[in-house]
Amino acid sequence: MAKTIAHETLFISIYLDEDIDVDLINPLISHGYNIYCARDEGMLGKSDDEQLAHAAERRWAVMTHNVKHFRLLHQHYSEKGIEHSGIVVSKQDSIKVILRCLLKLFNSLTAEEIQNQLIFLRNFR
Repeated sequence: MAKTIAHETLFISIYLDEDIDVDLINPLISHGYNIYCARDEGMLGKSDDEQLAHAAERRWAVMTHNVKHFRLLHQHYSEKGIEHSGIVVSKQDSIKVILRCLLKLFNSLTAEEIQNQLIFLRNFR
């Protein structure tokens, strides 16, 4: 049976896996977004599957630079009918560029719109 995620908020809450620079946290929080990270959640060293499951249970989208593994996880979740709150993948870039793209993403899509989606941050340049 598929797990269903009900979003109670319009805005995206995002979980930064351990590949993402934690220096993104404060600028995003200062813009009013809910930001969580693997370090603060005690998830350092956990598998990608564990990272995605952790975020999904909390209704957080995941952001990662690990495009290959999270693309496969997204496909696996889709095939098994398991829901997640979105996966945002990005190539490694400067904090300034990633921040600008994330803000465009946050201002373009709601939490509901990215549910179960694999989002490429480069589309928000």
